[in-house]
Amino acid sequence: MELKQAIEQRRSINFFDTEKKIDTDTINKILELASLAPSSMNLQPWKVLTVVSDEKKELLKSAAFNQPKVTEASAVFVLLGDLDYMEKNIDATLGSMVELGYMDKDAAEVMAGKALGAHGAPDSEKRYKNAILNTSIFGMNLMYACLAYGVETHPMGGFDPKELKAKFGLSNRLIPVMLIAAGYLSPEKTLKPRVKRLLPKDFNHIL
Repeated sequence: MELKQAIEQRRSINFFDTEKKIDTDTINKILELASLAPSSMNLQPWKVLTVVSDEKKELLKSAAFNQPKVTEASAVFVLLGDLDYMEKNIDATLGSMVELGYMDKDAAEVMAGKALGAHGAPDSEKRYKNAILNTSIFGMNLMYACLAYGVETHPMGGFDPKELKAKFGLSNRLIPVMLIAAGYLSPEKTLKPRVKRLLPKDFNHIL
């Protein structure tokens, strides 16, 4: 599928086929493709819970205001921003850049020193915003990765983050950013035409 075609075909699906499941191998391939998403300094601040069991879906459904698609979808990806992403990932990222010839070790040490200024202290607003921003970019990439494997999605912001964290025992260092329900369109449903979108002239200003 070409990228333009994928963008045009992606829809937010409300009615999933409850009998058709995404196999684990496909889930892993989707996540591997999605992980090619860009992130600031390539620090990849996302964590993912892939909820597939009926028991865990019921817990998630309660935290998501009992939306039916949580339990009807084959899987729900819970996207989390990890506030400790820099401390966890910077050595591996810079090590890879040195190994691939992007920079030498001295330059990598300088880059590591600049990272704190760019991303803020662990409890700073800058760190919080970076985690959410970059995880959101990953989320969009995840939806297109799903489509590449014939899987439909629906991004969800309607959930109680405190309840979600409590039900799944999540650390306070993890920020629930969004849910993405994933699966296959119910054969009993037909999608209506896409709701009207704004044209560039309505939102773009060329300076």
